[in-house]
Amino acid sequence: MFTNYTVADFHNENFINLKLNMEKGDGKEFAKTHSIRFYPTLLFINKNGELFHKQVGTMRASQSYVDLGKNTNNPKENLLGMYQRFTGGEKSQESIEKYLKVLKSAYEPTDEVLNIYYEGLSENQSLNPETSDIITLYDKSVDSKAMTYILEHRDEVKSAYPEQDGEFLYRNHESWVMEHVSGKQANRKEMEKRMIAVKKRNITGW
Repeated sequence: MFTNYTVADFHNENFINLKLNMEKGDGKEFAKTHSIRFYPTLLFINKNGELFHKQVGTMRASQSYVDLGKNTNNPKENLLGMYQRFTGGEKSQESIEKYLKVLKSAYEPTDEVLNIYYEGLSENQSLNPETSDIITLYDKSVDSKAMTYILEHRDEVKSAYPEQDGEFLYRNHESWVMEHVSGKQANRKEMEKRMIAVKKRNITGW
C-alpha cells in the first residue's frame, strides 16, 4: 500500500492496512457506507467498526504520513477523540481551532463548530487577525455569523483588511452559486435563484 519504507514500516507496525478501489467490487459499497467523495481518502477504523480518524488528499512529505499515524493513535489528536471532547463540553477557542483543522483535513462539515467559535467572540474580536484566519480557512457559508457580520460592517472590514476587500464574501458566494452548475447537484432554477440573491447583496466583483 505504501511505497516509502519509513511510512510502510510505521503503518504496518501500528495498523492493518487495506487498499480498496472505490469504483469496483466491494469498494463501491464501502465508499457508499462511509460517504467517500474524494480520492485518495484514508480511513482509520477500530475493531468495533468505528471511524476514529480520516485524512482526505495526498501529503507531499513522507514524515507527514508518519505524523498522521501518530496523531491517529492519540485520542487527543484524532477525529473521534476531538468530537467526544467537543460534545462533552470542551469548547475553548484553542481546542475548537484544533478541531476545525482536523475537520478540514477530513473534509467534514465545520458549520456547527464555527458557530460555537463565533459565539465565544466579543465584538472587538470580530475583526482581529485570528478571527480573519479562521474565516479564511474554515468558513464556507454565506449566512454564518461571520458572513452576516461582514455584510453589515463592510466599511470596517475594508478598512481593516484593504487587500482582502470583497474576498471574504466573493469566495463563499461564488461557491454557493457553483454548487448547482454541474454534476449531480446541477439545477439551473436554483442556480439562477442564488445568483439573484448574490446580486441583491451587492457582492464586490460579482
